[in-house]
Amino acid sequence: MKALIEPSGRVAQVVADGDEFPAHSGLSWVECDETITDRHTYSNGAFVAPPPPPLPLTTDEIYDRVIDSQKMLKATVLTLVDEINILRVAAGLNPRTDAQAKNAILAKFDTL
Repeated sequence: MKALIEPSGRVAQVVADGDEFPAHSGLSWVECDETITDRHTYSNGAFVAPPPPPLPLTTDEIYDRVIDSQKMLKATVLTLVDEINILRVAAGLNPRTDAQAKNAILAKFDTL
């Protein structure tokens, strides 16, 4: 196997022996084994394995993200209700109460 190495040390491509092709003068072919991939780098004459994939989120991290999303959604809805009430008052209408706004949102939600 051969790895095509960029000047930065990044492995650009890995091919079987005999499948090498002419490459730009800044690139070089280096002998490697079948474990090397284009996620490796090459430094000081040795291949460096890619970093491990990130660990999955913990239950607490997922919970925190859901809570943050819910807070953002609630803040967005409350802001929109405030803006609608400003427009209703400007048009000479009574502002909606929180209960009326909630019922209107729930009615739309049920249609989805």
